[in-house]
Amino acid sequence: MAILDTPQPDLSLEELRFLVTVAKTKSLTTAASQYGISMGAASRRLSHLREVFDDELFIRSGVTMLPTMRMRKLLPRVLDLLVAGGALLSRDNVGLADSRRIVRLLAADSAVMTVFPLLVRQMAKDAPNASIELNPLSGDFLEQLRAGRADIAVYPLDTVPKDFHRLELLFGKVTRSSRNTKRPEKLNSMICALLST
Repeated sequence: MAILDTPQPDLSLEELRFLVTVAKTKSLTTAASQYGISMGAASRRLSHLREVFDDELFIRSGVTMLPTMRMRKLLPRVLDLLVAGGALLSRDNVGLADSRRIVRLLAADSAVMTVFPLLVRQMAKDAPNASIELNPLSGDFLEQLRAGRADIAVYPLDTVPKDFHRLELLFGKVTRSSRNTKRPEKLNSMICALLST
């Protein structure tokens, strides 16, 4: 294929989603806020996109970012590409039943006792040829997920960083004791699976 022989600029689906967000919101500030990035990072991302597409893409009119003619023509094609990318990455196309992959799971002790048996049963059903590598949850688990050294972290949490997906697995009361209190506290706890985007 000729397209594979021709050098192409680096462009990610994330950058294309950002481009669509700027087009829909007509605001670089709003797009930056939705992505949880600084204005400087948003400006650099837009500059990279302008370089890749060899077009201004948006023209500032007061506080509004108006799409150029080229951007208006690109938008439907970018949306189609994002849909195709989503379909490529969807669970239905992965072929879980035939997967032989090793799923690297980080979990606290409580998750091993509560969630792990459910996960094993579900994987045995959906992906019988896959296996699970279970590792203890450490302080740098978010970086392990971001770097691809782990696939899923299971632990109780309240907030999730913007660059992660959260799947609520179990909700219940837990008891917490400390040396400083005479009576244990009953707390609501949500055990979630956390996956990097």
